[in-house]
Formats: sequence, structure tokens, C-alpha cells
Amino acid sequence: MKTLIVSASRHGCTEKCARRLKEALGAGAEIVGVKAAGRLDLSADDAVALGGSIHAGKIQARIRDYLAKPAPTLKRKKLGLKKDRQVKPDYLQSQA
Repeated sequence: MKTLIVSASRHGCTEKCARRLKEALGAGAEIVGVKAAGRLDLSADDAVALGGSIHAGKIQARIRDYLAKPAPTLKRKKLGLKKDRQVKPDYLQSQA
């Protein structure tokens, strides 16, 4: 399964977690920063995992902004998200 891991890390902890997830998933996993992820074609990926640091109980704005954009392709993917209503837009609630 081809998995895209989208990461936003301020101090490196989320990046470390993304690398560990990539190791666990194997050769089909790829890590990209959230800025680059907005320009990618997700059609070849089977799943997308999103990670960002939590500050004051909220995930980083860069991840929230990425999720706020209507992404029909993202809606058709298996998603890994933090289970928090503040993080996911309504159109992704049923997929995570």
C-alpha cells in the first residue's frame, strides 16, 4: 500500500514520529512537509497520514489549513488523523 505521510513539525518531534511511521509502513511510505503536500497529486496514494504538533490543545495551523481546503481526492483516501473535531473539517469526519 502506498502511503503519504504529511508532516508539520516545529521542534522536530512530529518529524521523528513521521520517520518512525515510515519505517513501520515500509517501502511504500513517503514523508512530505505540509507546504509541499498542497502541490502533490494524491491519486497514486492509497492512504494519507497527517501529523502536526499540538499547542494549547490544537494541531498546528498549517495542518488545519491543509485540511480546510476542499480536496475531493483526499476524501477518497484512507486517512490517519488525530481524533479531534477541531482538526478535521466536516467532510472528512466519516473517513478518519
